[in-house]
Amino acid sequence: LKEDDLDLHYAICHEFVEDAKCVEAEIFSVGMHGTHMYFITRGEMAYDFTYCTAPLTPVWVKEWLAEPVLWAVWEHRGRLTVASSSCEFLKLSAVQFHSAVINSATWVALRRYGQLYVKDMVRSTIELAHISDLWGGPDIVQDVMTRAFNEATDPTVLDRNIGIFLCLSQSDDVVKLNFF
Repeated sequence: LKEDDLDLHYAICHEFVEDAKCVEAEIFSVGMHGTHMYFITRGEMAYDFTYCTAPLTPVWVKEWLAEPVLWAVWEHRGRLTVASSSCEFLKLSAVQFHSAVINSATWVALRRYGQLYVKDMVRSTIELAHISDLWGGPDIVQDVMTRAFNEATDPTVLDRNIGIFLCLSQSDDVVKLNFF
């Protein structure tokens, strides 16, 4: 974030992030409207990707998931459950995040990041049904951040009318990803 956005950084880290202990076995399931991004801080969770026959994917401390909720209208593509007896995580509300960043000095770059993130997510999969709540990771995020924050200084690069349609092979539903 830019120096002008130190208050935004503080708000995101200290006001919009909610600590949660895993008291319920299921955090979210397939088809639920995505409202939060999750950061695992203690223990282990398991992700079951509904549209794939792969075994449960462990989600460890310092990993995150459901980032697409920050950048698009999102329905969860799998099921997140608690995998250890002691588990804690942080939840970042997409609504609070949007309301905070829309007036920030880094708004253009953050918007560009969201556009690039979703474009890369869609382009990286052979079948759109294979897009999951786990998409991303440190290398991907670093690459998207570098491109977004470098390109954001050029106003001709920003695509203000973006909209991507995904045809999900499982149910033939069409989901429109709308950027904030």
